[in-house]
Amino acid sequence: MDIVDSQINATLAAFIPIIKLLTALVIGLLIGWEREMRENLAGMRIMPLVTVGAALFTVYGGVSDKQFINPQVAAGVVTGVGFLGAGAISRQHGTLSGLTTASTIWVTAALGMGIGLGLYVQTLLLTAVVLLILWFFPNLSRKANQNLTYEVASGYDESRYGEFQRRFQEAKLQVLRHSLSRHGDQMVCIWFTTGHVAHHQQLGRIFINDPEVTTFTTRLD
Repeated sequence: MDIVDSQINATLAAFIPIIKLLTALVIGLLIGWEREMRENLAGMRIMPLVTVGAALFTVYGGVSDKQFINPQVAAGVVTGVGFLGAGAISRQHGTLSGLTTASTIWVTAALGMGIGLGLYVQTLLLTAVVLLILWFFPNLSRKANQNLTYEVASGYDESRYGEFQRRFQEAKLQVLRHSLSRHGDQMVCIWFTTGHVAHHQQLGRIFINDPEVTTFTTRLD
């Protein structure tokens, strides 16, 4: 009987790491799906790799049954995640982008380590909190104000640039920064703005219907 019990326990023990990795995979897929819904490159491929990788390091570190983690294992995971996060951050036109992605990669690795430690309930609850922050808070914020970058190209004319500037004032949008560059006979104007969604939509229609505008794009900050 003792032999049978020991065999059963050995079989269950062999499946525990698999269960942990599968759970980490599911968590990574959930967070990756949310990122892809927002057209983020760090989506359903990157996030599962981060959670599974962090869980693997934790399990292979031999700490899964001790409810604490070897500092060297933790440092290795944090260092690796730091490189990923740094790669996600970029500077464009004087502003930083990718901070949310970098933060998500960081917390996703922490969730993977939690699963590796066997802290299932706590990690699943924290996963729900992370998804709530990523999904609900931005939607709530956008109902009030939206940060939007406008890029407009047209024939070079400084007076036209002044006219474009006035459009933002008339639309009651706050211009945080702006720049003007010339490429041949074309000028490219960039504005970093914030304001109500309805005001952005109104101004967008004006630029789209302007025959003098050759290229018009916007992107969320």
